[in-house]
Amino acid sequence: MIHALARCALALLVLFLTATANAQATPGGNWRADIRDYAQQLIDAGLAPGLSVAVVAGDRVVDHFGIGIADIDNGRPVDEGTRFYIASTTKALTATAVVLLAAEGRIALDAPVTRYLPELVLGEGMNTDEVTIHDLLAMTEGIHAA
Repeated sequence: MIHALARCALALLVLFLTATANAQATPGGNWRADIRDYAQQLIDAGLAPGLSVAVVAGDRVVDHFGIGIADIDNGRPVDEGTRFYIASTTKALTATAVVLLAAEGRIALDAPVTRYLPELVLGEGMNTDEVTIHDLLAMTEGIHAA
């Protein structure tokens, strides 16, 4: 299960990076078919048994679809309402977003987390002014849920 989740997360990351680097969607173009074709290529390559894809422009979902198989044992296809168990893959997505913000100069990875979350309170013995964004991303401060 974990291996399949990792492959699915990798597929989505590849899709995002490839689309970001190469996409030149033009008004009136057939971008919807291009996205569906690319999603099918990811499935055909064995990177995931199925995907749910949403294309967002501004604050609107302009296209969404499911493709492939959601439940291999029962042959249930992915549809627009299929929910995926994504577990810790959000850590990589969050880290990617934070690093992109840092690359744009909008945040500093070596800054204390309190620069951006001044109201943050950590457990006893932890000085929030010493915990940096990098520390949180690297999970080196020993912060954990109670």
